[in-house]
Amino acid sequence: MKVLVTGGAGFIGSNVVDLLIERKDQGIIVDNLSSGSKKNIEHLIGKNNFVFVQDDILNYEPKEKLDYIIHMASIATPPLYMQFPIETLDVNIEGTKKLLKIAKRDNVKGFLFMSTSEVYGNPPDEKFPTNESFHGIVNSFGPRSMYDEGKRAAEAYCYSFFQKFNLPIRISRTFNTYGPRIDVESTSQYGRALIKFVHQAITGNPITIYGDGKQTRSFCYITDQIEGLFRLLFTSGINGEVFNIGNSKEFS
Repeated sequence: MKVLVTGGAGFIGSNVVDLLIERKDQGIIVDNLSSGSKKNIEHLIGKNNFVFVQDDILNYEPKEKLDYIIHMASIATPPLYMQFPIETLDVNIEGTKKLLKIAKRDNVKGFLFMSTSEVYGNPPDEKFPTNESFHGIVNSFGPRSMYDEGKRAAEAYCYSFFQKFNLPIRISRTFNTYGPRIDVESTSQYGRALIKFVHQAITGNPITIYGDGKQTRSFCYITDQIEGLFRLLFTSGINGEVFNIGNSKEFS
């Protein structure tokens, strides 16, 4: 299969690409490296079924017919997407629209959009654990709006292409994920707390705990996240559906 992976040099994206290459699919990776890193995929360079294109997806044009598209391109770290708000909106809204048109043109077998748990905003306590039927409480005019609303608009584009053209889209709303290749320097996301704790411990620094330490989060290991994404992409009969992927257990 020819599989386009946008954002394939990122933490989760590069792990997706590893499995594609192991499966003997052809992985075509497009990443502008704004938040990803070439070191995450350098072990794949030179393999016959691996292609890396350093480019923005708004500029990229596929040279061959695609079988699947996995759209993961987006800055996901608050300090970075606050620094590049318009770029974050563009990759999620304009980028998703462009890729959906390519998917329609190529009559792809599956289009997976990696959304985020941030589309739920700040659910009330009775909504934990949050399920897919909750529509969210999100601020469209605030410091995180470029990411939250960008993902929500992208989901709306996916839904519209499914409704109008019966495009085989699936959406994952990804919850906190940790594991190798995560950026240990990005310390502003709760989902990276475990990685930060380990990094601080091995470098002999004090371990940082915010607030009173009673807040809870779920933590999903990267291999579980990847299995969830591949099940979502290749399971039949679930076109047009949205699935949370993460750990249902919360830890303080």
